[in-house]
Amino acid sequence: MSSIKEGIHSGHRKRMREKFLDYGRDIFHTHELLEMLLFHAVQYKNTNPIAKNLLLRFSTLDGVLSASREELMSVDGVGPKIADMLVSVGRLKITDDDELQKGEKLAKFDDYRCTGEFFVNYFNSKFSYETVVLLLNNKMEYINLLSVYDIDYDSGAVKAEPFINAAINSRAAVAIIAHNHPYGPPFPTVGDKATNNMVLEALMASGVLLAEHFVVSGNKFVGFMNNLSTAFSQFCDVERFFESKRKDDG
Repeated sequence: MSSIKEGIHSGHRKRMREKFLDYGRDIFHTHELLEMLLFHAVQYKNTNPIAKNLLLRFSTLDGVLSASREELMSVDGVGPKIADMLVSVGRLKITDDDELQKGEKLAKFDDYRCTGEFFVNYFNSKFSYETVVLLLNNKMEYINLLSVYDIDYDSGAVKAEPFINAAINSRAAVAIIAHNHPYGPPFPTVGDKATNNMVLEALMASGVLLAEHFVVSGNKFVGFMNNLSTAFSQFCDVERFFESKRKDDG
């Protein structure tokens, strides 16, 4: 039985590494990046629950890598080997501030069509409902991509709080939401629109601009944010995104 489990985990790890090499880090959830990092400390065990426990405790990947050995070992599933590895990586990593000072460029999402195609690529291998939020700074630069719900956006169970918490914890200025229709066309339902209005108002009340909401099905995407806010028009990169949408709409 143990050899079967080892084979399952080995195949999963191989697929994860290949996906990372093919598409880079931006296509992954934060917990998946941490899960892959944990591969180096845990040989056969499923590292996904440990990664999620760490993010539940420390909120972000940076929070995990900045934690002390003692703090890390207080998390369920984390032993000395994992804690020592994470502390070592944390000491070696370059902080975001250092990267900015050195002029490193972050991935930008100031083009409407490219952003839509990014989500098409993301949902390409997803065969169940999922809603994600892309979090950006006021230059439309990538901060984080988080999976918020694994249910139909039109289910009536979607709440605004997870989106607000994700944006605040990431210190984001702009959010872009996307969800998939795995069994239907990429057009928003009446329920999609009603839920989105609720999330939009909650994010705006928290000082976060919801720049767009994409619906993805197969290799097609549709954005259904019709009333583009000018509240952030002082940021030229945000306005560039809106302008590219207007051009794409014809």
